[in-house]
Amino acid sequence: MGLEKIGLSLAQKTVNWLNKTGKQSVLLTKNPKINKNEFIISIQGKNNEKIRRYIRDGRQVGEIRYNIIKGNIGKYPEYYLEDSGTFMKTLKPSIFVSHLEGKRCGAQLMKFAARDAGLYTDKRLVLDAQCVDGLTSPDAFYYKLGLRKLNKKENDMIQNFIDNNEVIPIDMFSDRMYLPRENFYHLLNYKSNK
Repeated sequence: MGLEKIGLSLAQKTVNWLNKTGKQSVLLTKNPKINKNEFIISIQGKNNEKIRRYIRDGRQVGEIRYNIIKGNIGKYPEYYLEDSGTFMKTLKPSIFVSHLEGKRCGAQLMKFAARDAGLYTDKRLVLDAQCVDGLTSPDAFYYKLGLRKLNKKENDMIQNFIDNNEVIPIDMFSDRMYLPRENFYHLLNYKSNK
């Protein structure tokens, strides 16, 4: 049995188990742009949360969770950054990424969230850039994808870390980031280094 068949078998068992328990509805999707040994399982979580599980060589190596929210998100008021660079209060819905982890698949998972942002929220996407290894900040990774901080000085500092090929220490910046509209297609077309 090939690796792809093993992966599909594992995915189908997951689908069957979840359907029997009635806890979540699952859709198995194949993306032609993903290597034949890699695919995404899409799961509908609680409160319309979307969960994308990235399977590589028959095992899960990444997961992103996000939903469409409206109104206040965490410690910031509802907002959307316009091209002019000014923040405006809005109650328009936004994709909010609450969880992302994975091995060499974070960019691909973020593209799924961005696609939904383009379909359902007029390209509004925000996230909490949380540390997953306990040592370093993920801000440089998200910055390269096109996301930005609210504070321009923090963006300049992140760019400086990237230019100097330095690791950003944990908890150096605030965690909230957003996707400026002008960077939307940059994220969709981002080529990750494998």
